[in-house]
Amino acid sequence: MALGVFFGRLDAQEEPYTVGSGLDFSALPESAVDTALEHGLPGPVFNDFDSGDYLTWRLGPERKIAIDGRFLLYSEVFFQTYVDILTDPPKLDAHVQVHGVQLALLGWTLPRHQALIGYLMQHPQWRLIHFDEHQTLWARDEARRQAAEAKLLLERVRPAAHPEEMLTGPVDALALSELARVKAEATPPFGALLEVGLRWRQWRATADHQALRTLVDAATEVVGLRPELLYARLRRGQALLALGEVKAAIKDLEIAAARGAGQEAIEALEAAYSQ
Repeated sequence: MALGVFFGRLDAQEEPYTVGSGLDFSALPESAVDTALEHGLPGPVFNDFDSGDYLTWRLGPERKIAIDGRFLLYSEVFFQTYVDILTDPPKLDAHVQVHGVQLALLGWTLPRHQALIGYLMQHPQWRLIHFDEHQTLWARDEARRQAAEAKLLLERVRPAAHPEEMLTGPVDALALSELARVKAEATPPFGALLEVGLRWRQWRATADHQALRTLVDAATEVVGLRPELLYARLRRGQALLALGEVKAAIKDLEIAAARGAGQEAIEALEAAYSQ
C-alpha cells in the first residue's frame, strides 16, 4: 500500500528504460558516492528511493540514508512527508533539522527532483560538490566544511537543460578547473559535451579560433561515443564552418539538419552551401 501511496502522490515521470538482462550500472550514483567516501564526508544523506539500496550497500551503517527499496517498512505518513519535500522543497529544512542531514544525493535529470534541486541551488546553507551526467551531490554544515577543505565546492557548475548553461561565467582558470573535475568524475561523452558548450560560449564572446579547435576535438569525442547527441554534431559543423573547413562542416550540418537539430542547423547549412 505504501508503494501505491508514494506513486499516487507524484506526477507520472517520463524516464528512459533499456530492455535487456542484468543491471544498468550507468544509472547508479557510483561516482558521487566515491566522492563522499574518498573524502570521508559524513551523513545522514537525503536521497531518492531509486538509489537507496545502492547507498545502503556502499555507505554501510555509518551514514544513514532517507529511504531505500523496502517500501513495506514505511508508513503512509512517512511517504507523505517525503513527497511533500519533493513537491514543496522548503519543507526539506524541517527534515534537515530533525535528522541532521549533511548530504543530499539527487538525480538531476529526473523531473521529480527538479524543484528540490532548484531550491538547493538558491539555498545559502547547501553547496554543490559533485556533478555528473546523472547525479548531483550537495553538502551542508560539517559535510560542507569538509568539502570546502578538500576544494570540492563547485562555483560555476549547475544542472541545466542545455550544455551551454551548465558552466556559468567567464572561461577562466576556475571554469576550466571545474570542467576538469566534471570530466574526471563523469563518463567521457558528458565531460566532452560540457566542454563543447563552454568553448562555444568562449568563441561567441571572444572569437578565439583556438576555442573552436578545442571545441572540434571535444565534439568529435562526443560524436564518436554518442552519435545521437545532435548538439555536438551541430556545434562541430558550425565550428568547422567558422574555421573555413566547409566540406567537413556541410557533412556535419546535413546530418544535424536531417535528424531534427532545428532551425539553427538549417540556417548554418544554408550558410555553408553559400560559401
